[in-house]
Amino acid sequence: MENNLIITNKEALSLLLSNSTFDRITFNFPNLKPPDNQYWSDKVEKAYHACGCTTGFQLMFSSFIISTLYLVRDIVTL
Repeated sequence: MENNLIITNKEALSLLLSNSTFDRITFNFPNLKPPDNQYWSDKVEKAYHACGCTTGFQLMFSSFIISTLYLVRDIVTL
């Protein structure tokens, strides 16, 4: 069974900070148009479910380049 969170007011936003894990996060504020609710749902869900793969890859690749340059510098100065 999926654990969905439907946010309809500002008090429900605090549930995002709880220890619960949600499969789907949906904004349904009555004073927002459906496209605006969808925009914020997508934006929050993307950040909520981010695994860090892109950031991790960038850090690993940068470390690899710096290490390679360091080793090449040591070999050239020998």
